[in-house]
Amino acid sequence: MVSGFTCAAMRRPRLFRPRPFLSIETVPMKFSFQQSHPVKTFFKRLILALLAVVLILGAIWGVRLLGFQNFGVVHQGEFYRSSQMNGEQLQETIAEYGIKTVLNLRGPNPNQAWYPEELAASQAAGAEHVDVLLSATHFPRPDEMLKLLGVLDHAPRPILVHCVSGADRTGLAVSLYRLTQRHEPLEQAKEGLTFWFGHLWFAQAWPMGRFLEMYDQAGRPPIVPWVDGPYRMWYAQALTQGEIDE
Repeated sequence: MVSGFTCAAMRRPRLFRPRPFLSIETVPMKFSFQQSHPVKTFFKRLILALLAVVLILGAIWGVRLLGFQNFGVVHQGEFYRSSQMNGEQLQETIAEYGIKTVLNLRGPNPNQAWYPEELAASQAAGAEHVDVLLSATHFPRPDEMLKLLGVLDHAPRPILVHCVSGADRTGLAVSLYRLTQRHEPLEQAKEGLTFWFGHLWFAQAWPMGRFLEMYDQAGRPPIVPWVDGPYRMWYAQALTQGEIDE
């Protein structure tokens, strides 16, 4: 009989067999060691930065147009622009800037709530109220344009001019003020019609800018005789031929 010790000693010892190392090809790659091209990285970052700037400027633009009545100082102490305000906002603006004349480019609208409210606010604040009827999507009627130019010449200042959005009709009035009262070159005066205040030259309000282009093409004569003469004749003929609408 063989003892337990002897049997254990006679057992064949286990051989240590080391596991083979895994080939690097068999290990799934979790990380890419390829570096991005520096030029591509630069342009990606540049595009992201530009998009961020556009979004920020767009937000500022929208807040100013909608939240601050599209208000702007054209010339300190003389001329200001805005969109349609309610009575309280108008009274506050008149008091803050010492407005003497409120120039409404929407024309008289006694059946709409905003109009009597505006009249009452102007009267309560001691400002004159003047109506001129312009349309952003139509060429200005000669008589209304002459009335507007007369207001710019003779109305007590400071003047606050407004339409609905403060972009198109108001932009044209601002351009005419800068042209006739500040005697700025037409190229500079036309900046009253600007994207910053919401004017889009390619949209439906294109007649506002086209009016100034016609004046430029006429040789930039004294504007009142031009409106009352050549422009009036062109306007009547264009109406007769159906080229424009009133």
